[in-house]
Amino acid sequence: MSMEKTIYKVENINLIDFLCDKLEDLITTCCFFFEYLIIPREGYLIISKENVEVEQVSPPIIGGTLINYVISNILGHSYNKFPYYSIYTSSIIDEYLKRQGVDISNLYNKYSSMFENKLSLETKLKINEILKSIEDKEKPIEYIKESSYLPIDNYIIWLTSTIIESPENINDNDTIVKNIEYFNNIEGSNNFYPKDYNFYENDHNILTQTFIWILCGLNDWLEKNIITYTDIIFLNKILTPIEDKIIADKNLSNINKDDFYNYTKQSLKAAIFSNDFFISDKAIEKITNLFINYSSKIRDDPSSNIVKRIKMLSIII
Repeated sequence: MSMEKTIYKVENINLIDFLCDKLEDLITTCCFFFEYLIIPREGYLIISKENVEVEQVSPPIIGGTLINYVISNILGHSYNKFPYYSIYTSSIIDEYLKRQGVDISNLYNKYSSMFENKLSLETKLKINEILKSIEDKEKPIEYIKESSYLPIDNYIIWLTSTIIESPENINDNDTIVKNIEYFNNIEGSNNFYPKDYNFYENDHNILTQTFIWILCGLNDWLEKNIITYTDIIFLNKILTPIEDKIIADKNLSNINKDDFYNYTKQSLKAAIFSNDFFISDKAIEKITNLFINYSSKIRDDPSSNIVKRIKMLSIII
């Protein structure tokens, strides 16, 4: 006879804060990735109402496979163990939605609402037009498939188990605070002996690998090997999903493009090529600008959350 897992309720405010923050990161990153995938691009069928109606392409809905892909191939988490206990994930999702300003009292689908709240208006209008043409027009639009529910629940449960291994301590504040601090400072595998991309500073080699990791995550799904300007835009969105938006707006068009700029540009181009990608001229200019701006952030504020994220996502492929 199989034994059912005991289900616990998370009540510690620090653990609830942590889970809501990580859920925000997952949902935001999934939405960025989804929007990246449905952009029209040469050599791929356009996701349109006409093509969906004749079943040339699938309806643009976020599924469980995409969520699991983002967790492992972009956020870099692997489920090498799974807890022997479970938690009530519904209370965490409710709390997350309330913090997003969503009235949960009459929601048709709480899972879908999490994504609806983060997708751009342009994307939602596009999805609505397509789905209303093939589904029940009276039914509210759902932006995710039912296959997405379990990966989201499992992610919340897994995160809880990384902070509290034993359910007896599920509301032990000292243990929770200590383990959250540890989790938030985990660094990717490239930080210990950074891959040499011919930069003099290890921080630059670490940042380069972070760029490579995210670009691989974006492009592997589509099985393409040419980095475009759009790839760099979404690389930047994924790297700064919540804060430090100023980095997205800076550019170096009005500064002297000195020897360091040119050296950086050539080193990045070589690094991308060594990972089996080509890159367009417009994209290499953009990623060089970003690299120098992020390098300044690392130098000026090494303990910031964005620097922690850069180090977390610097993962050897």
